[in-house]
Amino acid sequence: MPSLADFRMSDFVGVVARRRKTIRFISILTIAVAFFVLMMLPTLYTTSATVMIDQRKNNVADQSSVLSALPTDAASLQNQIQILTSRDLARHVIEKLNLYHDPEFNGGYGALPGLLAWLGLIPPSAGSRYSAELSQAEKDAVIDRFLAKESIDSVGLSSTITVSFTARDPEQAARIANAIADAYIAYQIGIKNDVARDTTQWLNDKIKQLAGQVQDAEAASQKYKADNNLNESSDGTPLSDQQLSAIDTQIVTARTDLAQKEATYERLKSLVASGHAADVSQVVASPLIVQLRTQLSTLIQQESDMAVRYGPKNPKLIAVRQQRQDLESKIGQEVDRLAGTIENDLAVSRAQLKSLQESMQQAEKGAAVQNLARVKLKALQANATSTRTMYEAFVTRLRETQDAIQTTDTRVISRAPVPDAPSSPHRTLVLLASVPAGLLLGLLYALLAERFAVTSIRRVEPQPLNPMMARTVEAAPAQANPFRGLPVLADIPDAVPQKAANYVLDWPMSGYAYATAQLLRHTLSPVHASRPKVIAVTSAQPGEGKTTIAVSLARTAALAGMRVIVLDGNLQNPSTAKTMGLNGIAAGIGEVLSGTVQLSRALVRDTRSSALLLAAARPLADPSVVLNSPLLPQLLAHLKQACDLVILDAAPVLTGGDARALLHGADTVMMVVRDGPPRQAVTYAIDGLASMGISSAGIVLAH
Repeated sequence: MPSLADFRMSDFVGVVARRRKTIRFISILTIAVAFFVLMMLPTLYTTSATVMIDQRKNNVADQSSVLSALPTDAASLQNQIQILTSRDLARHVIEKLNLYHDPEFNGGYGALPGLLAWLGLIPPSAGSRYSAELSQAEKDAVIDRFLAKESIDSVGLSSTITVSFTARDPEQAARIANAIADAYIAYQIGIKNDVARDTTQWLNDKIKQLAGQVQDAEAASQKYKADNNLNESSDGTPLSDQQLSAIDTQIVTARTDLAQKEATYERLKSLVASGHAADVSQVVASPLIVQLRTQLSTLIQQESDMAVRYGPKNPKLIAVRQQRQDLESKIGQEVDRLAGTIENDLAVSRAQLKSLQESMQQAEKGAAVQNLARVKLKALQANATSTRTMYEAFVTRLRETQDAIQTTDTRVISRAPVPDAPSSPHRTLVLLASVPAGLLLGLLYALLAERFAVTSIRRVEPQPLNPMMARTVEAAPAQANPFRGLPVLADIPDAVPQKAANYVLDWPMSGYAYATAQLLRHTLSPVHASRPKVIAVTSAQPGEGKTTIAVSLARTAALAGMRVIVLDGNLQNPSTAKTMGLNGIAAGIGEVLSGTVQLSRALVRDTRSSALLLAAARPLADPSVVLNSPLLPQLLAHLKQACDLVILDAAPVLTGGDARALLHGADTVMMVVRDGPPRQAVTYAIDGLASMGISSAGIVLAH
């Protein structure tokens, strides 16, 4: 088979033609296997329910909600999907629908019941493996099968989740899908109820604790007030502050009264000193002085009238004057009395003010002491107030929690319908697809078989080795015809260097490539009844170019689409691998014939073509052990049967290597002769081959 770069449509058609039976068999086998597998697979139905996380909130219900609303971001949706695919939710649905004893989940179905159910010979529910009590491992297995049939996916960028379930019974698929959605809704409500219940219990415990703390804080505050005599009025004002305020008011009043009395007394003293005692009534509201002044005014008026009427000596005028003097004396006495009274009141006011000031000082000292005590009292009262505030807040929250309506943020917007068509397997589609798949598999197998046909050679069983008897070729006298009458098969230019083997690939129009192709065509042309399949290439001595021509023939045959293999028989100095561009060989012909390595592992591929090589892994000191092996003829026969062409790169005849067994297995032998003298070695080599019973087909001139 040619290399991939040189593979043509004609080569492909040839492969198909040669292996059409194999391709047809593999295609039919693929279709039959697909049909059998489809018949074994149970018919499954899939249906879906849709659940939405509603972003809208019920303000009445959520006013006192313990849990916040579910978020609708991508991560939160994945969290909800994890809840829907959880084992706990699956266990709840399984227990609710009693699926532990369903044959679809507990392993009651086998392959044959599935096939019979599809054919309608048994109902889908047949094959139940009912057990009154399952072990935990069996229950876990049921949950695993349940989860394998469940599919949860989010829908695009929405807050919608699709709950799908696959079952053999369409009604059961719809029932389970809806049960999963309902269980998820119930789970959400249950979570809220559990949290609300736990929160209520916690609030009750906290309220009891805070109630005791409030009582203790208030009791400590009251005890401290009693111990430090910190009394307050009904409005919470300390009595010491009220006392200070009252004394301060009294002091202000006393000072005002004292100032007024001092002003009155000073005015009174100035009026008396100036001789206007009668005007005292203007300062001091004395009814007696007012009356006396009225009488004095009347007497003064009478005195004036009588002085004008009677004269200064008139007894009546004198009597009036005497009355006036009496009134003025009485007014003076009353003024003195009032002055004494005012002075006395002034002294009393001063004493009272002094007393109030002393009381103020004492009250201030007591207030300072109480103020220091009230610092701690305020701390105790603040603690009691904060504790009471917290207590009241917890009581309020408890009432709100108890009165709250527990609703879920999720709802089913589409319940799963009963499917009317199976979801899998798609038998018609798979059967139709198996036809081209079978053809492709058949073609692939044919191509691989063409390319690796030699690798299928069976392992050669080791046999006891027999020693090879060496034969010595006697020198023959030189004759006029050094080729012993053998025909010249080809005259190939530039055949000596190893790189010449690449010419057939790199320069297909060169004279070397043309001559090689002509040699191969002439050699493969059947002279007798059958075409030769095993060609041996040898020479009289090293350096004649036989290895280059052997590799060139193999590559030319590979380019023609033939399955070709080269066997390097020069075991003392193997060079075929180097000519093919191979660096090293792990196992070779010696390991194959000894039975330690299979033939397929010893074959290596040419770096430039599809030709295969079987060579020695390393030079052998005694090649006769391998060449005289009784398994060698079997190996050659096997290679001849497996390949289109076998080329034997035999050792030079005159080097002492025993190539008799190898050359005896060839259909034809060609001897490569380097053009130019001496020709005596060629004559010796031809005679040596003749003495071994091997006839050469002809001579190939290399120059």
